[in-house]
Amino acid sequence: MWKYQELLNQNLQILITIGLGALVTWLGPFSVKKDLPTLVKIVFNILLPSSVLLALGVNSDLRDGDLWRFIGGFLLLRAFCLVLNFGYYGYIRKRSIAYVTINWMVTCWVSTVVLGIPLLIATLGPQYGSLGAVAGISSFIFQLPLMLIFFEGSSGTRGVHERQQKGSEENGSEKNIETKQLSDLPREQDVEGEEKIDQSAADVVARGDAGDNSNRWYHVRLTKAQAQYIAVKILRNPILWAIVIGIILSVSSLGPKYLATGSPNSPNCSYAVGAGFIQLTLSYFARCTQPIALLAVGIFLVGKNPIACGIIQSIVYMIIKLILVPGLMVGCAFAVGLQGAEGRAAVLLASLPVSPTAYTVADKYGVGLDIAESNIFFGNLLVLPTTIAWNAFMDSISFMVWKYTNVLNQDIQILMEIAVGLSATLFGPFSLNKNLFTLKILVFNVLLPCAAVLNIGFISNLRDGSIWRFCGAFFMMRALMLVLHICWGSLRKRKFEDIAVNWLVTCWVSSSILAPPLMESVLGKEFQVLGPWSDVSSFLFQLPLTLCFFEIDSVRQQDTLEDGEEDRKDRSVVPFYKTRLTRENARDIGWRLIKMPLVWAILGSVILSVTTLGPRYLYPGTTYAPNCDYVEYTGFIYLFFSYLAGCLEPLALFSVGIVLSKNNPLTCGIWNIVGYTLIKFILVPILMIGCSFALHLDNVYARGAVLIATLPISPPSFALAGHYQVGLAEAVSTVLSGKLLVIPAILAWQGFMDAVGLFPVDTPQVDDVCQQRVAMS
Repeated sequence: MWKYQELLNQNLQILITIGLGALVTWLGPFSVKKDLPTLVKIVFNILLPSSVLLALGVNSDLRDGDLWRFIGGFLLLRAFCLVLNFGYYGYIRKRSIAYVTINWMVTCWVSTVVLGIPLLIATLGPQYGSLGAVAGISSFIFQLPLMLIFFEGSSGTRGVHERQQKGSEENGSEKNIETKQLSDLPREQDVEGEEKIDQSAADVVARGDAGDNSNRWYHVRLTKAQAQYIAVKILRNPILWAIVIGIILSVSSLGPKYLATGSPNSPNCSYAVGAGFIQLTLSYFARCTQPIALLAVGIFLVGKNPIACGIIQSIVYMIIKLILVPGLMVGCAFAVGLQGAEGRAAVLLASLPVSPTAYTVADKYGVGLDIAESNIFFGNLLVLPTTIAWNAFMDSISFMVWKYTNVLNQDIQILMEIAVGLSATLFGPFSLNKNLFTLKILVFNVLLPCAAVLNIGFISNLRDGSIWRFCGAFFMMRALMLVLHICWGSLRKRKFEDIAVNWLVTCWVSSSILAPPLMESVLGKEFQVLGPWSDVSSFLFQLPLTLCFFEIDSVRQQDTLEDGEEDRKDRSVVPFYKTRLTRENARDIGWRLIKMPLVWAILGSVILSVTTLGPRYLYPGTTYAPNCDYVEYTGFIYLFFSYLAGCLEPLALFSVGIVLSKNNPLTCGIWNIVGYTLIKFILVPILMIGCSFALHLDNVYARGAVLIATLPISPPSFALAGHYQVGLAEAVSTVLSGKLLVIPAILAWQGFMDAVGLFPVDTPQVDDVCQQRVAMS
């Protein structure tokens, strides 16, 4: 295998994810104006703080002097870049402080977390991934406050008069501003002549001292209001708070000692299992950071001009960013004494492209927007050759030798993620009406299909009959529940839509969302594919029938409205089995199923698995059982699907939390909730036990089937009920009660099966590994 194949695969999946974001915006349902703000809010308020807190507070030990030297290296790099930009753009070319600052930003405000963590994992190993977050400390502690001071105090930014005049009015000053046309300056361009004169006049006016004609480009004036704005902006930054909390956890050793689980070969025996939900929640939100942020970058790049600042200037900026800045970091690494993997990581991080935040800041202050636009576009486009070239160069001169290490385990904690979504909607920046629709499109059109392809097409082996019997058990359970609901509906004279709603809220479970982490923690990592497999019968059997039932009753209602009162009374007592489905409704159902990405993902995954193309050539295997037939050159395909699939659980549960913020859990009445809960958590698992015995499932598959049947219902039932305006109260109540009772239900069924010896399985525990290590020592 090529030495840099893992790095190449990682870069390819980064570019494909960015391309997917651009593609779904250009052709698909995403919009730059409507959906990009929602994704940006998620990334900067939830995902990035989680990544930083996990990397700094749990996976890093800041008592190690090498990490402080690593932080010092980036602090030194940013200071050198500031001095160089001041010297050239400020002292030599006499540009404003704002122009100096935007150039400082595009040279060393890099995507150390979004791009740095996955690339470091691919290059150096998982234990060095946290260095991406460590490199970001100097960004928010040193560079961010200075940039805000320079932008706010510079006369070369948009709206400087309004910001400074606001502070003057608050302080009681009534200084006259004569040149009103300069209050909203356009973005600064690299031109000479009259613009410099206008800019000098603007500097004088902004300072409020018309008698001073010294033309000092370096002059920065902040009013009290601007200083307060900067302080509030910094204190309200969730990433900064994540850095502070992470440093406290790491320095006090609370995080590395009690919250870190360790690796499979070297588990942390001091790990506090009772507080494990903290690490689990952070790890699953952190897993979403890279793919969602890269999708947002792809959406952002649609319609942008890559040569906005000119071809020559764009080439110069790329030479500075991708060659000179990493070269400067080599000197900084030697200066602070970095060696080995840490030194190589510093150089690679310095070569990464500028963060898209630069465009937002440039747009806000009206300076250097074209510079930021070109740097973001070309920087992300050239990330692949840049990282490989720097790796090859350092290898050729034997600089910073390194070796690979084992991958850390990841898991999920359900209720904490739902609570984050709930609190972010009640107290934070998220809105049920504005942001939920974007998340729903992302989950059902992108993440769920990717998870299906990954688990069914790549990991599963359909030549194993146990998988087919497992699917058959869920087909049988859903068919039995349908028969029971039809019988009950015929006795109670219910309509088809009532039968469909009751069928949905009892056996349409969140198997693709909640089951994979549950199966991994109970049965082992190789059985997490059972979740998506249990959903096959949901989308190929239950969904088409449910749509038919809803459409049948919509036809009846339409016919009833067209008839008179007498005919309406006659139709109200017509048995449900004598109703009909029109050709138009059948065609509508067919088109809905054909246009559903998840259905195509399931069908394509089955083909990949049956033909063995996926399991044999596209799946790399596990640490202990690598796949020798794996084609390394196509590894970016597996990485692409695995990165997007890793976002499914956290974002789906986050969306559930947003839904819970505006709905009453007692909508359909307490006794109805009790009845639905007993059916969902007791009757349905009992039926699954019978189906498991009937199909002779192996113990591990049977236990997985029972636990999956215990899971709460899936949020699509809420969407279907809302679309057809029937059973909405039942769907809301069962979704809410199911999420709240999922933990006691799972624990109760797990304890019951262990107590009676039903479907016994053996799974290794961390305590057993620790005891073996103690015995060997």
